[in-house]
Amino acid sequence: MEWLWGRYGGHAMFDPYSLQHVVWFFAITVALAALRFRHIWAWVLGFAAIWEIAERWIVDHVPNFPFVGKEDWINKAVGDPISDIAGFLLGMVAIRAVYAVMRRSRLGGFPILLERAKAVATKAHEGQRYGKFPYTHHLFGTWDVLEKFGFSEEDPNPARRERSQRLILAAILHDTLEDTDLTYDMLLEDFGAGVADLVFAVTNEPGANRKERFFKTYPKIRTHPDATILKLADRIANVIHALQSNWDILRMYCKEWPEFERALRAPGECDAMWEYLESILEE
Repeated sequence: MEWLWGRYGGHAMFDPYSLQHVVWFFAITVALAALRFRHIWAWVLGFAAIWEIAERWIVDHVPNFPFVGKEDWINKAVGDPISDIAGFLLGMVAIRAVYAVMRRSRLGGFPILLERAKAVATKAHEGQRYGKFPYTHHLFGTWDVLEKFGFSEEDPNPARRERSQRLILAAILHDTLEDTDLTYDMLLEDFGAGVADLVFAVTNEPGANRKERFFKTYPKIRTHPDATILKLADRIANVIHALQSNWDILRMYCKEWPEFERALRAPGECDAMWEYLESILEE
């Protein structure tokens, strides 16, 4: 290992300058993650290439420029890239560790959980379509319906805010147990029992056909305080989409409306959502 840490051609292969590369690329990686850049490895690779090209130009044209030394070619060819990669890998390890701690301890609060829910749902539903859109279009549409009816992640009332945030996370994840390989335990680990139980409550039970599946699922929805709200938001989002693009599906929802209402509607609960759904079905 002497060739790595000793002297080669009169220059140190890994010296304080190489450590500087590690620190810089660690900071760059963490900053890109904090700014929510996707494909961080590609950004870091591109930045490293620009960095090295610029540094070589500076070495040749700007004598005594701060932070840039005239290392021999083998240092530049081996030492710098290894230092860059080391900084990047350390940054990624740190990011994953911090995110894991924040998710498990809830230190990151709702924003971290929301980004996690988006990432989990996007990956789980990858390749699935919702008409001409990616399937996430429906998930975010369900979230939009919740916000339309006052379920805001920024509600000034702490109890209502917590309830709304739980509903929003469940809206993004509400089809994962039914249509993907995710399990209840996976949701429980990442998002807690409140979200996992809500997603489970609106997940269709097995059945020979759509009518049988709903017949078995409606009692489960009624047992969860917020499941009806989530199911209503889901149905409203589906009807809005059907109005715009698929009249056959819209006719199916109209046919199902009497049983849907009879099974889930309770006096004084979610009246505004029920009235809105009824009005758009009658259009």
